[in-house]
Parts: sequence; structure tokens; C-alpha cells
Amino acid sequence: MREVVLVVGGAVVRCSVDRQQDQFVVRVNGITHHLHLLDAEHGLFHLSSAGRAQIVRTARGETRNFLHIDGHTLEYQRSATAGAPGSGSRAVTPDILAAPMPGAVTQVLVKTGDRVVRGQPLVIIEAMKMEHVIRAHRAGSIRAVHARAGDQIDGGVGVVEMMENVDEAPR
Repeated sequence: MREVVLVVGGAVVRCSVDRQQDQFVVRVNGITHHLHLLDAEHGLFHLSSAGRAQIVRTARGETRNFLHIDGHTLEYQRSATAGAPGSGSRAVTPDILAAPMPGAVTQVLVKTGDRVVRGQPLVIIEAMKMEHVIRAHRAGSIRAVHARAGDQIDGGVGVVEMMENVDEAPR
């Protein structure tokens, strides 16, 4: 079994991946997905899961890897020790949403104090001729925005800080 760390909208999502014959079993947050992957050509795969087929593109940077699937670009790392000091990965706390890659900020859609819902677009970054939408990983409030439209930012830089709404916190 291998651990894969995805950076989704700046939030870290840890997955366990196990290959079983012709499929991959991926476990994320207690949910199990059965995926079939066919290598179409270098960096391009056909993915099918639960009766749905999609094309997946992969790209490798010097130190970072990316998946483009279903209109979203995700950074990923393959390592059982991803996130550990010295592993080359970056520490991102769930409430600081970071840029998945270097690029130009094209839109900032929120401001400090705004309440947001899970999945709401917060910041749009253009990089490598692709648009990356950083979305809220959960409902909450914007604590701080560290980017402005037109900024050039490095990958891994925190662009938005979120906090849980006190009146909606579990008791």
C-alpha cells in the first residue's frame, strides 16, 4: 500500500492506494474507490470508476507532480513519508489554502470576513496555460487574503486563511 498526498485547493488530502490485479483501490476519508486505469500515451490515462470514464493527464515538475482531471488540477506526491520533514513536501495546514503551483493571480473572489461554503471559488491562478481555482475546503469565514489580482506567486504560498464559523462549530 502506498500513501499519496494530494493538494486540493490548497488543502492536503491523504489517500492510501493499493493495487489489486487490474484495479487500484483508493481510500480517502474512510471512503473506498475502485479505479481502473489504462495508460493511453505518455502522461495520458483513461480512468473509469463507478461507471464513469474520464481522461486524466499528468505532468511532472522538477519537484512537484500534477494531475488534471475533471476540470481540476491537483498537485500530488507519492511517498509513504510525504509530509515528513526532509521529504521535500511542504507543510500546509488545512486552514491555509496554498497555491498549487507558481503562477499569476487573475482573480480574488473573497475578502477578509466573508463567509464561504465548501467548494466556493476563492482565488483563481493561471499557470502553465491552465487556470487553477482555489476553493474553500469547507464552510467557514475568510480570516485573511494574502494575494491580489496581478500578483505573481510561488507554489506552496498561502493565499487564503480560513477559520471555522464559531456559531457553526460542532459542540
